[in-house]
Parts: sequence; structure tokens; C-alpha cells
Amino acid sequence: MADPLEQDATSVAAAPSITAVTSSKGGVGKSTITIALASEAAHRQLRTLVIDVDTQADASKRLLGSEESDDGLGVFRTFMDGDALSPIKTSTPNLWVCPAGERTQDLSDLLVQKIHKADPEDLASAYGAVAENVRAGVAAFDFVVVDCPPSEQSRTLIDFVFAMSTHLLLPTKVDDASADAVSRALTRLVKLARRGVAVADPIGILLNDCDVFGTKLRTAARSKFDHVSSIVRPFDNYIEHRSGPCTYSGEAGLTPRQYLAAAEAAERDGYQENGMSSRSAWAVNPARNFVNDFERVFDELWARLNEAGEAA
Repeated sequence: MADPLEQDATSVAAAPSITAVTSSKGGVGKSTITIALASEAAHRQLRTLVIDVDTQADASKRLLGSEESDDGLGVFRTFMDGDALSPIKTSTPNLWVCPAGERTQDLSDLLVQKIHKADPEDLASAYGAVAENVRAGVAAFDFVVVDCPPSEQSRTLIDFVFAMSTHLLLPTKVDDASADAVSRALTRLVKLARRGVAVADPIGILLNDCDVFGTKLRTAARSKFDHVSSIVRPFDNYIEHRSGPCTYSGEAGLTPRQYLAAAEAAERDGYQENGMSSRSAWAVNPARNFVNDFERVFDELWARLNEAGEAA
């Protein structure tokens, strides 16, 4: 497949959606979901870009490794200086990353100063300039996803993400604190819009880390968002509790599909290492279920994005 960075942007039929995975709370699975959805899109031959603005840079480390990352310098220059995005190709076919790193925290701090110094009437244009620059830089891709920090830690940076993205995906667990974090993120989005800034549309609320037998818990969790049903609705699909595959794939620096391939290879080879720990870490069925979860979620996300595009 041709490198999208070498294509003329005019050859692309339409600008892609930019989906930000965001919550005002940490620990709800934003980076894992970002990586899994991006790798699933790439597996389907979609030219895929991850823009990492999480100060922890988990997605960048998983997809690139520290040696290949620019430590967030490229994204910093795009936001602050108007430079074009500078994606880095990963070892996964069809998948590129604009990494986060040490410069991401610098970016977060400087954006606070920039907005603090700006005149109120200039706020919308400040956000709009960054949004226009980012959207121009993703024109050659089919699927773009943004990994965000918890908005309580980097509020102004998140505001810029809300402005540059076309859609928001809001992950949550079934607990009240995670659900409240979704409401806070939506409230911040509305407040930013009231300041005259063009912002992203919420595309869905995704239940993550659910007990496979917890039907009543999932139903109760979804009911917590009845009051925002006119703005955004929960996904029909969800991510089950899979601590093993999530932990082991993260430690190995593998996407879900890479982890499944490694598990299948380990099973074929008879598990070179002895002991239950090796077999547990590379068990095929949990790895396959892990992949299947994100296949279903991606199908629903892609359908919703296409529906939103047709309605626009």
C-alpha cells in the first residue's frame, strides 16, 4: 500500500473523522482502547493514524518504543508553531503514530499560558487555527484516533483536542466514579462550545472492563446516561473484563492481534517455557476473545462514524 504521506491530499475522497478517546478520569482504559481500535482499523487495510497527546505516552510506547519516538516534539510544533504533523510509521502495516513524550507536558503548560493571555474574542480563532492545521495533516488517512490524558490533569490541552476532533468516544467502567467522569467531560465540551468554539460531536459511550455475567450491572451502568441520551448514547457492544490479555499484551508491547498471533504460535510450539504462568500468559482463547471484543466495537464505531458522515 502506498505511503499516505506521499499522496496528494486532493486524491483523498473526504477528510477523515478524528475520534478522540477521552474521559476526565484515569484508569478507564483510554490507551488500551486507542491502541486496539487503531490496530483493528489497520488490520482492515485502513490507513490509520494515532495522535497521542497523553502526557504518559502509553500508546506511543506500545506502538513505537522509546527509541523511535520524537518525545512529542512533532505534535508540540503542530499545536504551537503551525507545523505540519509528522507521523512515524510503526511496525504494524497501515499504522502511523504522532507520538507523545516529554514535550507533551510542555505543550500542555504552554497552551494554558496561551489561552490565559488571549483576548476572549480571539479564543475561537485560537482553537480553530490548531483544528484546521491538524485536520489538514490527516487528510491522507482513513481512520484517525487520539489518545487523551485525563482532562482533569490537562484541561486546556483537552479543550484543544475537543476543538480539533470531529467525534468523541467516551469509555467508562461500571462504577459511579467512571460514569461521573463521562458527565464531567460532556459538561466541559458544552462549556467550550458556549464560548464560541466549534467542538467535536460525542459518538458514543463505551463500557469497558465488564464482567461477562454482569448483565444487570451493564444495564444499570447504561441507565446512568439516560439524562444525556439526546446528546450521546452508549454503545450496544462492550469490552469484557480481560485482565490477563490486557496485562500480558501491554507488557509485551503488542497490539491485541499481535498478541493473539503470539499466543497461537506459543500453542503450536508447545509452550517452550514450562509452568502454568507461561500457558496462562499465552492462552489462545482469552487472546481471541480479547480481539473479538474490539472487532465488534470497531464495527459499531465505524457504522456510527459513517452514519454521522452521511448526516453531515
